[in-house]
Amino acid sequence: MTMGKLGDIAPPVISDDEQAVRAASARRLVKMLSPRQWQVLSLLVDGCSGKEMAHELGLSRRTIEIHRSKLLGKLGVRSSLEAVGIGALAGLGSCQYLSYVRRG
Repeated sequence: MTMGKLGDIAPPVISDDEQAVRAASARRLVKMLSPRQWQVLSLLVDGCSGKEMAHELGLSRRTIEIHRSKLLGKLGVRSSLEAVGIGALAGLGSCQYLSYVRRG
């Protein structure tokens, strides 16, 4: 069997209906998070490091790691990358945590 170039591999096609179902599921999961976990996930989706999150939220890096660990558990994932995928599907990111702070 011959392997093609990486560019020859097409991404899986996901229907609009399937995408909507995945987004709704992600939003349900994110609703289970505490306000602080929601903020941490939003910053994580934006690509912030633990140090940057700690500075932005006025918390210690250790506290950020605790919130990150707890949100991973609530989302049912094992890595921050998986959490970022869920957060992005739910529409988090681009400094969404600021709007939450202003609403809350």
